[in-house]
Amino acid sequence: MIAPNWLEKIRPGAAAAAALLMFGIGSRAPGEELEAPNAISPMTSPLRFAFAEERAKAGAASEPAKPAPPQNWHIFTEFGVSGYDLDGALPGKFQEYREVPRGFFLRALDLSYLDKDSPYIAWMRARDVREKDQRIEAEVWRVGLFRSELSWDEIPRFYSRSPTLEQLTGPGLLQVSPAIRASFQGAVDGQPPQNIPPSFFDLVRGELAVAPRVDLGFRRETGAFRQSVSPSDSLELHVGALHIHKSGSRPVGTGTFARQAIGPAGDGVWEALGVELPVPVDDRTDSLNVGTRLSGAKWRVGLDYDYTVFRNATPSITYENPFRITDAVATTPGGNVGRERFVRAQLASAPDTDFQRVTVRAGWDFSGDTQARGLFSWSQSKQNEPFLPFTLNTAMTSPELPGQSLTSLSALPARSLNGKIVTTDQNYAVVSRAIQSMTFRLEYRSEHLDNQSPQFVFPGVSRFGDSYFLTAVDYYNVPIVNRSTSFIRQDGIASWRWDVLSALTTTLEYHWQAWNRTFRDAPRTDENIGKIRLDFTPTKGVTVRADYQYGDRSVGLYRTVPFDYVASTNTWVVTPQTRFDPTVPLEFNLLRRYDETARKQHDGSLWADVRMSRELTLSASLRYLRNDYAEGFYGLNFDELRSATAELTWTPGERGHFYANYSHQQNRLEYLGIGHLIPGAVPGVTACCAQYPIANTWDRDSNSHLDVLLLGVNLATDGERWMFDGSYSISDARDVIHTSNPFPIQANSPLTAGAYNYPDTKNRYQELLASVTYRIRPGLQVGVRYRYEPYAVDDFYLNNMSAYPQGSLTAGGLPVNVQRYIFLNSRYGNYTANQVAAFVRYRY
Repeated sequence: MIAPNWLEKIRPGAAAAAALLMFGIGSRAPGEELEAPNAISPMTSPLRFAFAEERAKAGAASEPAKPAPPQNWHIFTEFGVSGYDLDGALPGKFQEYREVPRGFFLRALDLSYLDKDSPYIAWMRARDVREKDQRIEAEVWRVGLFRSELSWDEIPRFYSRSPTLEQLTGPGLLQVSPAIRASFQGAVDGQPPQNIPPSFFDLVRGELAVAPRVDLGFRRETGAFRQSVSPSDSLELHVGALHIHKSGSRPVGTGTFARQAIGPAGDGVWEALGVELPVPVDDRTDSLNVGTRLSGAKWRVGLDYDYTVFRNATPSITYENPFRITDAVATTPGGNVGRERFVRAQLASAPDTDFQRVTVRAGWDFSGDTQARGLFSWSQSKQNEPFLPFTLNTAMTSPELPGQSLTSLSALPARSLNGKIVTTDQNYAVVSRAIQSMTFRLEYRSEHLDNQSPQFVFPGVSRFGDSYFLTAVDYYNVPIVNRSTSFIRQDGIASWRWDVLSALTTTLEYHWQAWNRTFRDAPRTDENIGKIRLDFTPTKGVTVRADYQYGDRSVGLYRTVPFDYVASTNTWVVTPQTRFDPTVPLEFNLLRRYDETARKQHDGSLWADVRMSRELTLSASLRYLRNDYAEGFYGLNFDELRSATAELTWTPGERGHFYANYSHQQNRLEYLGIGHLIPGAVPGVTACCAQYPIANTWDRDSNSHLDVLLLGVNLATDGERWMFDGSYSISDARDVIHTSNPFPIQANSPLTAGAYNYPDTKNRYQELLASVTYRIRPGLQVGVRYRYEPYAVDDFYLNNMSAYPQGSLTAGGLPVNVQRYIFLNSRYGNYTANQVAAFVRYRY
């Protein structure tokens, strides 16, 4: 027995260590040699020395040391305290996808069990515990019999803390104070921009200055479980479950544009109307998977069934217009003036959906050199969410529905879609190395998406901010129908790899891809792709890889609207006599969508890794990718990517490591558009007449650069008593946009077709991380960490998205009216962050 006063007889230097041990943390006795981590022996603990001291004083002989028992449990944890200082008006990007804690944090907690004499393995890992970006994983494994896996993951998405007039008062219901709406309508009631009184801007800004603020952001929580059982070597049964929950709010823009022909005949001034909403997010996705695997000496078969349900707690959003207390509609042909004059409107959210899939996999080994693999899956997705009414604007009517209210569901051609999509996927491959030094592969893939949803002919549709009921007459008597688009995609691949020499390997590949589409502009496209790759290892420590791919996509027929060409004015026009095909989209006949038009693709890359010495390694890569789309058409002309990276690592010894990485990426694209006119509209008769003068062509060239530099160093003293880690990264992005008119535009189109350059966009992010760690004893470390993070952005698009922008802007000599759009300010701005943390790491 040990006397009760034994602690008093321990020297002061060991008392603190003894106290730590009582909480599961050991210490090293002074003068004792350091042990390897995870090798804590009872003979090295302060209590053992205390016992020995007591026994020596009592005249008892010290017992010989016994071998340490095997250590099966391993523990690692890092915890500490953190604080930070954050400057900036809009610093949301600092915690956009993470949570930086203030106060206590538990960065890591790892627990594992491993015994070489036991068939059981178990481990648990937790990161950023109780934070918004935490992740927890656990696994129990009985080798050869069963395996249980469990995980929980959270990912935040934060935007900003923003002022808003819209308040959530019920499920999916956003309301604005009636007093505010009445005062706004009293100042503005459908008049054109030039007639809006200047006092109106101050009125809106004054209300926003005292408006409540809302946290814009949501969190995605994901839980997963998988259990597999192997009763024998040839049989496996498994079941899995997945749960995803998203909750919070996100910014959603609503509104419309208004176009006034107050310039020369046919020209127009554009105005933005609307409001950005803090839309609530609350949806769940639950999935179940069950399956089996059966295998023999040369074959294997698998069968899986998946069932997924998506449920949205807010299937629709009803919101109030801050500018209206009474309903009204637009007043001119086509609703050009007086749009966005409803009191309430609705937005449909993602519908509740049920999905199921059956997958069959099989494989056969003809010999040790030739194998065949195959997969076939069938899936079905269904949704039957009730439709929303045409509008909630009680002032809106339609000649197509006399005597019926457009706010009633009875005016719709159906109460719901009863949507159904069936998809079948196939993938078959044969790989053979029957000829020594050569590998052959043949593969076929197909995906057939069959949209079996019914089609409905609608008498019209509410457009332009629920202020105008658009009918087939406005669409040149083309029926308004929902299109159930479907497609079949097929891929055939043949490749040949030849090990020419021990240091040289070449691979040739041919890839054919075809799309068959319904209710799209191009019913059929074919693409032929060729690829070559070389792998070269001239000497030990040097590896070089180069590849090049060329693709040629062709279109059999691109269906367009039947415009007429007027040679005297070099203009494509539509007249009231034009007869349209209802299955062809109403688009400019020279416009081509980039995913369906003809394309030539060049994609090449070069990569090298050179071990210059035992301590020094250099790697570098280059890539060039360019897509050239069909010449002579409008839309995307080309897009181009150039990138280069280089990385240098230097390890002069066991206690030092340095690395540097630099990457440069350049993206370019060119887009061709046209400023079209719509003169001659007749109220209630036709929206005549669309005109596309070639002279009104405009060209946009966008050139963006991204440069990233990363430097890092790791240093340690003898015995790793002191350790230092430091890194610095900087990313600098710039986007330059030029627009121009390649031809003199028409005299009546300065506002519609005039082009001018945008201001350059600049974005710079920096991060400096430094930490110093001191090892108190094997398995126990303490340290401090410092983070410095400045961010700067100058973006013409984001800069004007303040809570209520100025009354009007003048850019390039042209007026831009932005009087009546209320943004949530859900954007990022400049900030500077300084964070300091003290931590403890314990390993047992």
